[in-house]
Amino acid sequence: MHAHNAHAVIALLAILLSGCATASPATAPPDPPMPAPGFMPGASATVAPAASTQPPAAADCDRTASLSVHTWLGNHKVNDVGTKECDYLVWIANTHKNETIVPLVFQQNMDAFKGTDESTWQALPPIAPGDRYDWQGYVYLVHDPRATIPMARIPKTIVGLKLDDACTAFQAAPGTLGAHGPTVDEPCSADLLLWPDFLTRTIPGPDG
Repeated sequence: MHAHNAHAVIALLAILLSGCATASPATAPPDPPMPAPGFMPGASATVAPAASTQPPAAADCDRTASLSVHTWLGNHKVNDVGTKECDYLVWIANTHKNETIVPLVFQQNMDAFKGTDESTWQALPPIAPGDRYDWQGYVYLVHDPRATIPMARIPKTIVGLKLDDACTAFQAAPGTLGAHGPTVDEPCSADLLLWPDFLTRTIPGPDG
């Protein structure tokens, strides 16, 4: 009787051990994926639009219409050494309510002693809204036999450019601006017609 019971207990233990050996170990569920930086749970993902690389059009930078240009003749005489002087101011005012404007002047430059006569664009200092910048024009009929042409700086045309990094490229080619700049009054240009007769009349020749 006791031997039979012992065999039964051994058989029962064998069955239990066999079941434990074949059972699969429990595994933990995988971690959920981490959200992208800055992403809030429950919010829909959005893609930021790409920054525009399109350069601005000339019309977006042209502020010529907001410039007010006037001239004032301040000096017109023959000085004590015989040079005929003519000086005038060009008043350039920014009438825009909130934008700073860079004026660009197309001007004729003459050098009496080098004999050069060139026309170039020049950028002037920026003008804040409501402010004014004074630019000088002049014509000198220099009383000196070394002078081959007059000494002159004559502003011809002025255009305005919005002060913005995106508009800076237009400073190298102001002619591409949409508006044609107004013609600047030239109160001293008539004196150019006196050259070279003015020099020959005022400087004595070899015979006195």
